[in-house]
Formats: sequence, C-alpha cells, structure tokens
Amino acid sequence: MIFIYVSYVPVTFYEWIWSDGGTPYTAFLLGVAIPLIRVNHIRDIRRKEEESSM
Repeated sequence: MIFIYVSYVPVTFYEWIWSDGGTPYTAFLLGVAIPLIRVNHIRDIRRKEEESSM
C-alpha cells in the first residue's frame, strides 16, 4: 500500500500534468479504494480478535 502512495500515484499525476494524457482515473480510483480497503481489513482483524478472545 505504501508503494502505491509513494510511487505510483505521484508518477501518474506527473504524467497527467506534463503530458497530453487524459484524466488519471487509475490514480483517483486507487486514492479512494486503498483507504476503504484498509478500513475494511482493520475491521475484519478487530472482529476476529474479539471472537477469539471470547
């Protein structure tokens, strides 16, 4: 996840700004999807910890 934020997204925006490319839909999608995936993953981990502690 850190790799995507640190390298992929800035490169995509750089190419979008300094080239004739279209809108960087992939970067926007990743910028929205990765935090949602992270929150869901953390929620699953906490739920499993609660189940195992009972």
